[in-house]
Amino acid sequence: MSKSWLIVLGVLIALVVAGVVLLENLKFTNPAASRNSDISSAQVSKEQDQTSEGKVEVAASEYSFTPQTISLKKGVLAEIVLKNTGTGTHNLVIPDLNVETESVGPGEETSVEVTPNKTGEFSFDCGVANHKELGMTGQVVVE
Repeated sequence: MSKSWLIVLGVLIALVVAGVVLLENLKFTNPAASRNSDISSAQVSKEQDQTSEGKVEVAASEYSFTPQTISLKKGVLAEIVLKNTGTGTHNLVIPDLNVETESVGPGEETSVEVTPNKTGEFSFDCGVANHKELGMTGQVVVE
């Protein structure tokens, strides 16, 4: 082999190693994730901009939520069920409502009961690693 082919091979190996390290960092779980039921009630929709009472399912994958808009009602108890349909670890955080689910791995789910105590529009995101910065965000509308 010529010297230039050895250099190309070395660069390719370095890129593969860097890619593996990056993927492992994206799977990092947030150890501070916890359940929080300070908020008493919520409603979440399966379709964008729809409101449903009781149990609401939100799917998390790389790097998005479905639905991206959750509608809640002030003072109404609801259970938000987060289902991880992706390949990495995810959670759901609504900072302005003091809500955070546990982090869950691929194929797992978790839930939290919430009752918003204020109306308005609030953002939610995935609090794992840099998922928020990668676009894993959504909107909560409390009426």
